[in-house]
Amino acid sequence: MKRIFILLVITSIFFTSCVTTANPNANVFSSSAKTTNGNMIISVDEFEGTNTSVHKDIGIGFESGLVGLYLEPLFKYDNTNISFLLRTKVTGFGDAYKFSKIIIIGDNGKLTINYTAPQHIESKYSGSVLLGNESETTVTEILSKEEYIKISQFFEENPKIRLAVYTQDNYANEFKEYSSRAHKIFSDAYSFYQENLSDKADIGLASGITIR
Repeated sequence: MKRIFILLVITSIFFTSCVTTANPNANVFSSSAKTTNGNMIISVDEFEGTNTSVHKDIGIGFESGLVGLYLEPLFKYDNTNISFLLRTKVTGFGDAYKFSKIIIIGDNGKLTINYTAPQHIESKYSGSVLLGNESETTVTEILSKEEYIKISQFFEENPKIRLAVYTQDNYANEFKEYSSRAHKIFSDAYSFYQENLSDKADIGLASGITIR
């Protein structure tokens, strides 16, 4: 049963990454009406026997000029098991971002997110010769339970943060948090996890170290 659940999670992650081009959560499949718990949206897949919990759409979390960054944890789980995921989306004009890592610093330390999963890139004409193509890069990394708790507590313990995105060609760009959106997303997700999912077993799909 556990092996079947793991295969279903991998398949679902790949499929939703490929079909989602707007908000990362807009096209999460649900075989019945989606429900809400605070700011979390819960989709039920009766065919897989799994639930997926994501944050509602409140827009980009970080910005740098005309480039926006959306960073969000989400959960996929059944009655006994859970998979921790980190969805990242970068949108902007010109060439698409192919990122290798994100480094976040705060008053209480530093955190690095390393990206190894395949990145889905889309590019379309923006309608403006000046702006060029509108590009979007999305990627979903699988986290261990320890990594998920680490990044959630980092946002909790650092009200003010600085964030830099590093691309695969060694280019770096600093992003500023848009209002307190990113903190809100991580706070809501962490509260939902603690209240509803903390008793479930991590299915241990994470390979290597994503967050350090």
